[in-house]
Amino acid sequence: MTNVEELNQPDITTAPSESPLEARRRKNRERKRAPRNRYKAAKAAESETLTQAWQRHSDKLEQDDPALYACLFQRHQDLDDLEMEISHCEDFVSGRTEIKPQIAECWSAAKKEFAKHGECNYGALDRFDGFHPSGPTYDTSEPYRWFGFRDRLSADCFFRITRAFLSYALKTKDETFDPAVVDAAVTEFTKQGFASREINPPLIRLIRIYRGLPENEPPMYEFLTASDGFQQLVPRSIAESYRNKSIVFLSPAQRGRLSEGRRDLA
Repeated sequence: MTNVEELNQPDITTAPSESPLEARRRKNRERKRAPRNRYKAAKAAESETLTQAWQRHSDKLEQDDPALYACLFQRHQDLDDLEMEISHCEDFVSGRTEIKPQIAECWSAAKKEFAKHGECNYGALDRFDGFHPSGPTYDTSEPYRWFGFRDRLSADCFFRITRAFLSYALKTKDETFDPAVVDAAVTEFTKQGFASREINPPLIRLIRIYRGLPENEPPMYEFLTASDGFQQLVPRSIAESYRNKSIVFLSPAQRGRLSEGRRDLA
């Protein structure tokens, strides 16, 4: 049975109420402490590695917006899987593996990604000033900078799969490939200017043969020969213009004599 005297004793666990002056002082202390805490958090964030910053922001995003986190993470995984498949295709074409991947399907998937979202040079982004995502806040519009989640193909992925696909399809003449897909790959290789990215004479010759052109491209320059034996190297377009318009090519000596003759006539 409870003692009556115990009920009348004051509750020592209840803190005494603050006076207006004490409450004002406490609020002032908290107001001054907040900027210092933010500054300490920012300085601590600056000393962490990029991987640590990504993990910290990812954990916070997962708590704040689980649905958005799942969407960004899944998009990153899909691109990672596609890039891994592109690497497998390259390994197969170069002979580093004997397991034949679905190279045509991989090229089509990469083409859709490239056409819809473009590609991104993530190495160049890493080197930008201010790229390190320091600070307690984050911006979901830049998923790679803040969380390490990539949302576009890395640089040269579409070029690599196009080169691998055409090298294999045109060399082996694999009849299992849809001719329309091969035609599209040849068109993309030319349209995107991939031929200028890497000197690859064997592939360029295969593409010329596939298109019914001479195996080797005609020379860009050729010699024009004057009647006195003088020769001059000129662009092929100029040489063709001389031939098409029946223009007589003159050496410097011939032009000088012609000029002298004109002055005498004058």
